[in-house]
Amino acid sequence: MDYSPKPLAPHVLMDKVRVFLEMERHRQATQCALAELSRSELELQRSNDAQCIALLTLSFPPRSGQLDYAASQSRAEAISNSIGLE
Repeated sequence: MDYSPKPLAPHVLMDKVRVFLEMERHRQATQCALAELSRSELELQRSNDAQCIALLTLSFPPRSGQLDYAASQSRAEAISNSIGLE
């Protein structure tokens, strides 16, 4: 709550409104920045998860005991696509 003496002086009232509008603009900018940071963090986490899955997929050879790089790469790409990475 803000106190305004009576009678109201137009220039004082305009200054008060200007300050409150500035505070609202800063609040909105902070919310947008926070939302963007959250999106970036989620995207980074998904990317890291996909890389871990791909490394694990490449680390364990097929049951025959031979490493088939093409098949492993194909499985890693399929996993990456299934979690929404390109």
